[in-house]
Amino acid sequence: MRRLIEWFNYVRTPRPFPKRWQDRLFEGHVSFGQRRFRVVIYGANAMHWAINVRWRGEWWCFHPSTRTFGKRWPWKFYISPDATPSGARFGCGPGFYH
Repeated sequence: MRRLIEWFNYVRTPRPFPKRWQDRLFEGHVSFGQRRFRVVIYGANAMHWAINVRWRGEWWCFHPSTRTFGKRWPWKFYISPDATPSGARFGCGPGFYH
């Protein structure tokens, strides 16, 4: 219960960085599923809000348009064996640079 109260205080207390409470709400990631089918949801961290799904040996990665860390990040979608844009075999969107 103490950890829940500490987390709640962290989310609601104004701080210089990250400024938005939404970015303080979920900073890490959560994953579920098995080895063959796995879903990972990333929050306000280096992934800038992303959903990655492992299916048939490849990662299907979607990053919606977000405003995180004071910058606007355009959306992108790519399919990659190692879940990185540099290793993608297919990608689209204004945020995808290959």
